[in-house]
Amino acid sequence: MTLTALWLMPLLGGALVAFLPPRLAKWFGLLVALVVLVIAGFVALNFAPDYRGFQFTEKVAWIPQFSIFYRLGVDGISLWLLLLNAFLTVIAIAATPVTPRTGGFVGLMLAMAAGLAGVFMATDLVLFYVFWEAMLIPAYFLLWLYGEGPRPGWAALKFVLYTLVGSLLMLVGVIGEYVATGHQTFDLAELAKLAPSPSLQFALFFVFALAFAIKTPLFPFHSWLPDAYNAAPVPMLITFAGVMGKAGAYGFLRIAIPLFPQPVDWWDWRWVIPVLAVAAIIWGALMALVQSDMKLLVSYSSVSHMG
Repeated sequence: MTLTALWLMPLLGGALVAFLPPRLAKWFGLLVALVVLVIAGFVALNFAPDYRGFQFTEKVAWIPQFSIFYRLGVDGISLWLLLLNAFLTVIAIAATPVTPRTGGFVGLMLAMAAGLAGVFMATDLVLFYVFWEAMLIPAYFLLWLYGEGPRPGWAALKFVLYTLVGSLLMLVGVIGEYVATGHQTFDLAELAKLAPSPSLQFALFFVFALAFAIKTPLFPFHSWLPDAYNAAPVPMLITFAGVMGKAGAYGFLRIAIPLFPQPVDWWDWRWVIPVLAVAAIIWGALMALVQSDMKLLVSYSSVSHMG
């Protein structure tokens, strides 16, 4: 249950922290984050780099009548993102100032870290979707309740509208994949071997790719990001810039590319994705050069880096 601890511990710790006095909440939250970092370090030290496939796997029947299982695992792609998430959560909580509302802020930060960890470890498509949603909910409340600047409410609303569109598209994709594969499994490793017909692959790739493009964010689906970064408190910005955008790129690597290989080859051949990526690199860099606000500079440089 090592991997389960990486998301369950910050989730339970976040729930407890929300009811503690401000100073105690910060230090207890930091302790929880440090323990999670130690566990992530243990996983990294015991990871076998020569082994192909998921390691530290956990599997429990969840909704077996629909072939849905609680499946976790890490491989060479997810391991480093898991470590990055744990490390930056420690930095973010350590940088959190003590105020009367510290408990709620740290609690939501830990909840967001739990969702991100689940995204990086889930090897079941439905479980991935559940953790994806669990990651976005605390992010919205962090912006809405603790946002800074002139329009934090607008930034939170814009964030939730974009993410809601992405979430609905992904849900359509999950259901479509279930139907296309004959209701057999949601196991990502097995789904990669059960590619549907070319026409269905194109349709499913489109909905998943659009959902991940919004979160990455890939140009031109990035307009939520400058407002969100500008409104985010600095500790939240650490996680936003350092980890959350990478969750979208991870979705491409974990789901869109392995499950739908034919559209990936077609799009690459037509230079659509490379052109969008280069546009993001150039446009984000140019916009970053003219910013006088440090948060906006970080936001546009993030668009460029993710491109």
